[in-house]
Amino acid sequence: MKLEKLQYTVENGIGVVTMNYMKNLNAIDEQMADELMYVVETMEKDPNVRVAVFKGSEKAFSAGGDIGYFYQLIKAGG
Repeated sequence: MKLEKLQYTVENGIGVVTMNYMKNLNAIDEQMADELMYVVETMEKDPNVRVAVFKGSEKAFSAGGDIGYFYQLIKAGG
């Protein structure tokens, strides 16, 4: 999977996941959630990863859920 909203590196047994979509303060939408799940599954399968660190780029960790995305889900009946 190509990561567009996350960066993922492994160094010295540490898997580092950086949320990097400052356009909406790293709010979690469907794409970011998919990327997070992919990275977590990747780390679980990698015997070289002993610790996982999640961080946000620039000034925000994460604004939480993307309100616009949830609004679209509700509007679509989901």
